Amino acid sequence: MMPTKLEDWSQELVIEMLRTGSFESEHFDYKEALPHSNDQSAKDRLQKTCCAFANTDGGYLVFGVSDDRTLKPHDRLVGLPKELDFPEHFGNYPKNCFPSIYWQFKNPPISLASGNLIQVVYIPASPESPHATGHIERGWNFMKRTNKGNEPMAPDEVRLRFLSFYEKRVKLELLKAELEMLRDRAKSGYVEDKKAASNSLSVVTFDTHIIDTVLSDTFILVSRAPALVKIVGEIRVLVRMAANTFSTVSHMLYQGYTNKEETFRTHNERLKGVYTRIEELCEAALSELNVLLHGEAA
Repeated sequence: MMPTKLEDWSQELVIEMLRTGSFESEHFDYKEALPHSNDQSAKDRLQKTCCAFANTDGGYLVFGVSDDRTLKPHDRLVGLPKELDFPEHFGNYPKNCFPSIYWQFKNPPISLASGNLIQVVYIPASPESPHATGHIERGWNFMKRTNKGNEPMAPDEVRLRFLSFYEKRVKLELLKAELEMLRDRAKSGYVEDKKAASNSLSVVTFDTHIIDTVLSDTFILVSRAPALVKIVGEIRVLVRMAANTFSTVSHMLYQGYTNKEETFRTHNERLKGVYTRIEELCEAALSELNVLLHGEAA
């Protein structure tokens, strides 16, 4: 019954979840309101919930639902004042986790007849897990989400999360090296115009096996950079195109095709365009990857 997308949340669905007794689980949590500015305990709990969702499988926070289970489902939808700048006030909680946590909210929110709003927040599983709350002097809390709510992560769980994160970062550095090599091979692969009609034949080929493997192993990180995924996808298409072109001309020459000069010229001109585009795309991919790794453009 619980939606898997922000846009699927509605007033009718929340009422139905309340009516059928859907208890807060590892994937969602009801909140009546944002914590009062003087309630440090409530603020700490909300921040731990943000970390718990990010450290586990992600989940939804539904604000504006009363904790009073004696009320009818419809009456439990009290909402938040529409005058409240919800993104600004809520955003401080995931922002102040370490490292900060990515989140989204349903926009527009769910409107109630009273004029108040049900605000729904989605916190996805984080590629930068583990996230913590606390302070270097007071200690850190690493939380996870279970069907019982928020629970502390065991030391071994924290250690394995750190190892997994840094392993993926190292693999992204390998992806960077492969893209640089692919760019350089593309740059040196095509035959200059003055040699295009000679017996010089462009013979550079590419292998994207390592790139494919790294993308698969680090997709939880790379998925945060959709432009990078799109660019690498285009690179893979062009690499296959170059391989097919080279295979075709090699077969023709092997069969004793006589008009070699014209074959060489056509082949070289075609591959120059492909290689030039691969070079451009590798530069663009490296720029996107640098943002993903370091938060800044190359």
